[in-house]
Amino acid sequence: MKSQKKKGDKMAEIVGDAYDERYVDKANVIASALWLLAKSTKWEEDVKQIILACSPRFFKEDI
Repeated sequence: MKSQKKKGDKMAEIVGDAYDERYVDKANVIASALWLLAKSTKWEEDVKQIILACSPRFFKEDI
């Protein structure tokens, strides 16, 4: 059975990516954090539109 990570654990990984100098796509890191916070809230659709405007490939599954 696959254990689900808590929101705090996921955010910790995202913050780690932000500090990783080899990870060059910082906009994607910010989009990930924003999406994690907004998912399943009343702001989900608004945040999705903001992320798509800033990082159009964020929701593509082929990346």
